Amino acid sequence: MLIKNKSYYKITFEDKSVAFFNTISGSNISGFTFNEEDAKENASSCYGTGFFIGKNGLIATNFHVACGGLRQLLSEINFKAAVIQEMRDQHEGIKSDIKYYAQRLKRNHPDDSLYFSNFLPANIDENSSTGNEEDEGGDEEEEDIENTSVAHFHNVIDSKIELKRKIETVVSKRFKIEIIPVELGITLDGSTDDTNEYFCHLYSLTDNKNVDLAIIQTDSKSEPGNIGKGIDVFSTNTGVGNIVDKKDTIKVTTPLFLVGYNCGPEIAQTSKGIKVQLTKGEVSQDNDDYRVLYSIPSLAGSSGSPVFNGNGQLVAINYCGYADENNFNYGVLACHLQKLLNKKPKLTLPD
Repeated sequence: MLIKNKSYYKITFEDKSVAFFNTISGSNISGFTFNEEDAKENASSCYGTGFFIGKNGLIATNFHVACGGLRQLLSEINFKAAVIQEMRDQHEGIKSDIKYYAQRLKRNHPDDSLYFSNFLPANIDENSSTGNEEDEGGDEEEEDIENTSVAHFHNVIDSKIELKRKIETVVSKRFKIEIIPVELGITLDGSTDDTNEYFCHLYSLTDNKNVDLAIIQTDSKSEPGNIGKGIDVFSTNTGVGNIVDKKDTIKVTTPLFLVGYNCGPEIAQTSKGIKVQLTKGEVSQDNDDYRVLYSIPSLAGSSGSPVFNGNGQLVAINYCGYADENNFNYGVLACHLQKLLNKKPKLTLPD
């Protein structure tokens, strides 16, 4: 099924303070704020693919599909280090802003001595001056300050001092990060004649950054009545099971088949509803402990797609392409999905 997700990240500190951000790439996050409404308004959106896995409306997909705002491989991101660095960078920027507006205040209202003596000294570096020296810092340019009243300067500086204090309060505290979905839902393939959108919630996230997997669940905790049987990854059948076991090497040139939604609704949308695509290729390299490389062409939106062998066994879950080539793609080995299901559900981000 086609997954649509819009979400943001929530940071909860050990003192129960909270902050939020919208996207992350490498060591950089964007949209850091203490205001949840701002985070919600700027939540990141994405499309991906998922598939039912046996019972209770559980759906397998990628971690980066479930979070919506991931802009880089999960294995390359240190979430906590990025948050700490962003808070430190913002703290330095705010100090520059306070100095900047203090300079403007003194220039426009040199007689405002009480405010200077009571509020500013603790929030400006000891070696900083608020005189008429060359202006430094500030995120806003001079021409943006149309209101030069005392009250306006006080409000701006006070709000920045408050933000600076908030960061100082939490920057050294331990914290956890969660994903907060704003809109998370699935749409079924048009062959079902079901055009409903089924709303979902997060069920479990990987705790291993080498395994880009997540499980979501329909809010009803059941599958729609008009779909076929899902892939039972709980199966313990002997002989040819439903998934390829980790101990089995997936040999080079083994034919593989991917079922997914390349480019999301852009390609999938037809006059008869959304239609899934079937693409095929073969194994290009012996698998390691976590992934297998194959020559199946895919585009954004196919993340989370199941990849099968000729026996109909689940081999992998598609999760990324190699560089800019759309016909060299990686899938997380299916045995890791089974491991994720056997663990206690976890909704915090991996360290």
